[in-house]
This record gives sequence, structure tokens and C-alpha cells, in this order.
Amino acid sequence: MSRRMTAGACPRWAEPGDVAFAAFRSDEGVHRNKGRRGAAAGPGALRRALASMALPGPLRALDAGGG
Repeated sequence: MSRRMTAGACPRWAEPGDVAFAAFRSDEGVHRNKGRRGAAAGPGALRRALASMALPGPLRALDAGGG
């Protein structure tokens, strides 16, 4: 089950042992360090890559949002 929640929230449906992914969508650090931009697309790319991945039970992954 994947649900989105607000960063910093501790929802009633979260249980001990759940894994939460929190994203920070920004290219600012890359820009300041004269790097190649693209980090802002990372959260969406990670979600797409993990979307079809089977998780072993009883592990649950929660999407904490942020990008």
C-alpha cells in the first residue's frame, strides 16, 4: 500500500517497522556547486522505478511526499 502524507506527519495508519520515503525536490545545491542539474527530477524518477517492485511481506512503504 502506498499513501502520500505531509512531511512531518505521523499518520494513525503508520505502524512500527514501516518504511517512509521523503523527497526534497531541488536543483539549488547542484547549481551552487556548479554541477549538472537534474536532481529535482529525482523523487519522481525514484517513484517510477520502485512502482512495480514487489516488496516482501510484511514490509510497507509509505510515500511522505515532498516532490
